[in-house]
Amino acid sequence: MQLTGIERLRASKQEFFVLERASGFERGRNWALEEASYRELWRVSQLRNDKTVDREILANKMSRSGPPEEIEIGQIMERVIGVWTPSDAAVLGFIEGACEVYDAV
Repeated sequence: MQLTGIERLRASKQEFFVLERASGFERGRNWALEEASYRELWRVSQLRNDKTVDREILANKMSRSGPPEEIEIGQIMERVIGVWTPSDAAVLGFIEGACEVYDAV
């Protein structure tokens, strides 16, 4: 592999992360302002310092009926983030956006 190919892919990876996180942030903020109850927002805010959080962990916090099955995880993610299997960057952004609102309450 040429070094320029690796550099290009690293730049692409960084751009992907930034865009996904920004999209997740906006969705998290909107969810908090338009849909979330305070209890739901509080539960999501408990994940703010967990940098290893993924869609399953977030769905567990958002589930209203106990630990969700795989299909429920996908449905929750599609409802709040817009895709069945969001990237970890989008999930982190979602939590950050929701926490911005939580901190303002």
